[in-house]
Amino acid sequence: MEREIISRRTRSEFRTLSTGSTLGQIDDAFRDEGFYPVPEAGFEDSSARRTRTNDYLNAIDWTDANQCNRAIKAMERILIPISPEMSFSYTTTTWDVFTRYLREDGWEINLKGEISPLPYINHLSLLSAVELKDASAIHEQLERLRRSQDDPAAVIGAAKELIESTAKVILNELNKTVEPKAKFNVLVKQVQAALGLDPSTVSGVDGEQSTKRILGGASSIAFGLNELRNAGHGTGHGPATARVGLHPRHARLAVNAAALWCELILETYADPKAPWRQHP
Repeated sequence: MEREIISRRTRSEFRTLSTGSTLGQIDDAFRDEGFYPVPEAGFEDSSARRTRTNDYLNAIDWTDANQCNRAIKAMERILIPISPEMSFSYTTTTWDVFTRYLREDGWEINLKGEISPLPYINHLSLLSAVELKDASAIHEQLERLRRSQDDPAAVIGAAKELIESTAKVILNELNKTVEPKAKFNVLVKQVQAALGLDPSTVSGVDGEQSTKRILGGASSIAFGLNELRNAGHGTGHGPATARVGLHPRHARLAVNAAALWCELILETYADPKAPWRQHP
């Protein structure tokens, strides 16, 4: 079964928030995006606005990216006038719960009601869809990151595993042997070499000293993330004592590190003029 891009619980919280809108605004927002209400069998609610909203939500295929993007525009149009910076009429808890669930789905909303995808997840999801026969392992790790935003240790662990999965996926795509128990650093070096990104052997623009430093830095960033996780700051190993000193900035550092390396690998794999294509 395909993953729903916007989860049922997020949709439920949005339905609650829609009570602050009007039937006309709800109709206009969804109809302008090409959606028409489809009543859900068995759904009952005392609010006409929640019922109308649910009819529209029921009409959407939440596994279809195009439909979800259009639905997000409709949701945003409804939420902006009732957002905390406009005329919010609910407790902040209602908005906060919706915000948390939406973020776990891979989206973020500001206090103006404007919704945007988490940039690293959106970009890596798009990259991993290019030419790969099986990107399921990458999507699994991205899903884990989506659901770990408020837990720095879990983010660090998932970010490390995202690099590891990306390396294995690309090596499989290149028909390279992947040892089942290959060490993390070996995988990173192996996939960079397979893609012509080994700083010691690259040529052309990639072989210029400045680029080689960046490529070497990318490897070092991946290695550093692995060391951070192995030092007990990321999930995957049970610590002897409770983790202390981790903050959201450490989670963002881990995510940015993984995103940089994974983008380099996935973009190089997809590039028709990449070094590995010239010298198979």
